[in-house]
Amino acid sequence: MVVQYRRSLLFLLLLSLLATGVVAADGPQIILDAADATLEVGETTTVAVVMDAVPSGLSGFNITVSLTEPSVAEIVGVSYPPWANMPVNSSLPADTVYAQAIDLMGSIGAGATNLTLCTLTLRGDTPGTTNLSITAAKIDDDVAGRYASTTASTPITVGDIPAPTPTPTPTPSLRTGLSFSPVDATIVPGERACYALVMDTAPTGLSGFNITVSLTEPSVAEIVGVSYPPWANMPVNGSLPADTVYAQAIDLMGSIGAGATNLTLCTLTLRGDTPGTTNLSITAAKIDDDVAGRYAPTTASTSITVGDTPTPSFRTGLSFSPVDATIVPGERACYALVMDTAPAGLSGFNITVSLTEPYVADIVGVSYPPWAIMPVNGSLPADSVYVQAVDLMGSVDSGVTNLTLCNLTIRGDAPGTTNLSITATKIDDDVAGRYSPETTDVCLRVETLSLMEANFTANITTGTAPLTVQFTDTSTGTPTSWSWNFGDGATSTDQNPTHTYQNAGTYDVTLTVSNAEGTDSLTKHEYISVTNMSPSVSTIELPLSPGWNMISIPITDANLTLPPEVSDVIYTYNPEVRSYVASDIATLEPCRGYWVAATAECTIRATGTELNCYGANLTPGWNMIGSVYDPVAFDDLQVTPEGAVQMNVYLYNPQLQSYQLTSTLSPGSAYWVSATRYCNLNVS
Repeated sequence: MVVQYRRSLLFLLLLSLLATGVVAADGPQIILDAADATLEVGETTTVAVVMDAVPSGLSGFNITVSLTEPSVAEIVGVSYPPWANMPVNSSLPADTVYAQAIDLMGSIGAGATNLTLCTLTLRGDTPGTTNLSITAAKIDDDVAGRYASTTASTPITVGDIPAPTPTPTPTPSLRTGLSFSPVDATIVPGERACYALVMDTAPTGLSGFNITVSLTEPSVAEIVGVSYPPWANMPVNGSLPADTVYAQAIDLMGSIGAGATNLTLCTLTLRGDTPGTTNLSITAAKIDDDVAGRYAPTTASTSITVGDTPTPSFRTGLSFSPVDATIVPGERACYALVMDTAPAGLSGFNITVSLTEPYVADIVGVSYPPWAIMPVNGSLPADSVYVQAVDLMGSVDSGVTNLTLCNLTIRGDAPGTTNLSITATKIDDDVAGRYSPETTDVCLRVETLSLMEANFTANITTGTAPLTVQFTDTSTGTPTSWSWNFGDGATSTDQNPTHTYQNAGTYDVTLTVSNAEGTDSLTKHEYISVTNMSPSVSTIELPLSPGWNMISIPITDANLTLPPEVSDVIYTYNPEVRSYVASDIATLEPCRGYWVAATAECTIRATGTELNCYGANLTPGWNMIGSVYDPVAFDDLQVTPEGAVQMNVYLYNPQLQSYQLTSTLSPGSAYWVSATRYCNLNVS
C-alpha cells in the first residue's frame, strides 16, 4: 500500500512539473561567516559561505561574491569541502569571484543544516572597510527545484600596516628587463605561436614571480597555453583560453643563482583567431629576488600578425559511441565523441555538444584521452557544454582513424527521450587547415525506475591482515546510491568500494541501496574472515645527499637512527592549502613524503614493521606521497575513481638538484603525483 501511494504521489508530482515548470524550493538563508572580520594590511582571513538549511537536499550551486571596496581587500583563495565535486571558480586574486560545485555522490541529504558551500580567503591590501556580499546565487536541490535563498553580507575591516618586525626592511633590488622571444611572428587562423617571457638578468637571484600579460586586440588571438621551466616550482596561472592571464611560480630549490642572465620565466602559447595584428604586453609584474627585494623591471611588448583564413582541410565525420542508450533517472551513460578520420593530423579542437531535451538529462562529466593537453570544458552539470584540447606533443598522426576526442557522462533526470547533438565545431589539422566535419546525433532514453534488490560479491573473503577486499555491487533495479558497512566500523558510499581490514576477526558486511522508489538492504553474516600474520621486522637505510632530499619512511612503528648532519626541521606538503608544513624530524610518519636537509652525505636508519600497502587520499592538484617497502609500478596502482590521477610522476634527484619523471615507486623515496579530483590511490 505504501509503495502504491508513493508511486501515485510521484506520478502527480511529475504531472505538476510538466504543467507548471520547476518550482522554487523553500527559501533558506546564505550566511557569510568570517573567522576574523578585522585584519591588518597583508594579513589574510577566511570567510565560510554557509547555507543554514537544505530542506530538499543539494545537487549543486553557483554563487558570485563581491567586495564593495576593491582597493581595501582582495579574494585570493577558494577552497571546497570534501563532498563538493568538480569545483570551479574564476581567476584569483580578484574583487569579484564565482564559485561552483556539484554534489555528485549525493552526500548532502534533505534536511541538512549549517552547510558550508565553500571557504573564501581574503587578504587586506589598504586600510579601510569593505563589505563582502553575495551578488548572485543559483542553488539547486535534489528534486529539480531551485532555492529562493536570502543572503547576508559581512563587513571586513583592514587596519593600519603592522609595526615592523626585527627583520630589516627590504630595499629595492637592482633593475632588470622583461621581454618576449621572438620579437614578432606571423601565423594564420587556427595556427599557434610560442613566446618565451625572458628576464634579461637576475643580479640578486630570484625567489618567485607573478606577471600578467595581455593581448591588445582580443579578437585577433587568444592565449591558450602556459608552460614553465623545470626550476619553476608550484606554477599557477589564470584560466585558459584568455586574452589576459597571470603566470606565477617560485624557485623553491634556489636553482636560479645571483647574476643569471637570459632567464626564461615561462612560455606562452598563442592561437590566431581572425586576421589582424595584436600586441602581447606585460601589464603587471611582481618579481622578488633572494635578498628580500623586488625588481623594478622595464618591459617590452611583442607583435603577432594573423594572416588570411587557411584553406579548408579534408572532410571528416563526428559521431558518438554507443549509437543510443537506455537508462533510468539517476543512472549515468557514457558516450565517446569520435572523429572518424584525421587525414592531415590534429592540432586541437573546440566542440559544443547539447541535449535537445534538457529536462530529461544533464551532462555531468567530461574526460579526455592522454594525448589531449590543456583540456578545458564548460561548467557542469549543463545541457550544453563546450570541450576543447590541443595535441601539443604531436601524438595524433596523419591518417589516424576512429579517434576519441573526449568522453561525456550523461545523467538521466526524468523519463523521456533526448538527442545528444554537436552544435558547433572547430577542429584544426597540422597543416594550418580546419576540418569541415559531418555530424551525427545520438539518442538517449530515460525510463521509469524499477524495484531494487540489494546484492554484492567480493573478490576475496579470507586472508591475513591487512586484507584488502574489492566489493562489487550486483544489485538489481538500478539503484542510485549505495551505503556499505564493512563490519569493522568503516563505511563507504561508493558503488564498488575497496576496503582493507587491518585486524584479525570475522566480519558481517551490509549493503543498502536506494533510488527514488525506495531502499533495500542485504547483510552477509561472517562474510569476511581475517587472520593474523606475524609482522616482518626490517631495517631500511635512507642515504641523503648534501642539500634537500625528498624521502619517505616505508616502516611502521619505526625506531629512527638520525645522523648529526640532518636538520631537525622537516617539511611536508599540505595540498588543501598548497603550502608546506614544518615539523620535527623525530615525527617522521609512514605513507607521507618529506623534504629533509643534510649538511653532508649521511644515512637515516629506520627499523620496524614493513609497510606493504596504504591508501593515499589525494586532493585536486599536486600531492606528495610516500612509498612502501617493496618497489611498485605506478601504472599498477588502483585509483578510485578511475582516471582521477595523471600518469606523470616525479621524484627529486638531490645530486642533480632537479625533478625527474619515473614509473616506479622505490622504497625510501617520496613522489609528486597530480590528481584531477578528490580520489584515493591504493599504494601496494
